[in-house]
Amino acid sequence: MDKARALGVVLIGLLLLPSQSVIAQSAAGRILGRVIDEQGAALPHAKVTVTNTATQLAHATETDDEGTYQVLDLPIGRYTVSAAHDGFQTTVTEAYPLQINQNLRVDLHLRVGGRAEAIEVKGDTAGVETVSSTVGGVRNQPTGSQSSLERTYDARLGLTATRRDGDQHV
Repeated sequence: MDKARALGVVLIGLLLLPSQSVIAQSAAGRILGRVIDEQGAALPHAKVTVTNTATQLAHATETDDEGTYQVLDLPIGRYTVSAAHDGFQTTVTEAYPLQINQNLRVDLHLRVGGRAEAIEVKGDTAGVETVSSTVGGVRNQPTGSQSSLERTYDARLGLTATRRDGDQHV
């Protein structure tokens, strides 16, 4: 009886194991990057603010000693990133889209100047995932006029082969 109970516990554990990976997935991403000056030197303790353009909800953080920052668990959406540091102009990026499970890298270059001056940065972020080996994607609608399931079903119904002598074989 003890062996049967142990086997049951092991089987239940194995059945629950795949469900843990599904629970661990979330509809969030993170924005990370580095804040540097015009010469490429890191700017430690710079104030970085990541703002959702739809909700205006802002997440503030500070760069570490290497000038890097990250903001975790951000809902998908469009975000601007700004950085400020004493003796430098505040820099604000254009809005970048953040997708599910994406690690969006936004590096900021600050110019020497007063904090009252602001610079808007326009450009592209890296199209290649450089932070994580996780692969993900978003598919909004099927390609073509039919979904792949419909095309497969229709193809199976109409699948016939005709030999040169006129006999049909399925």
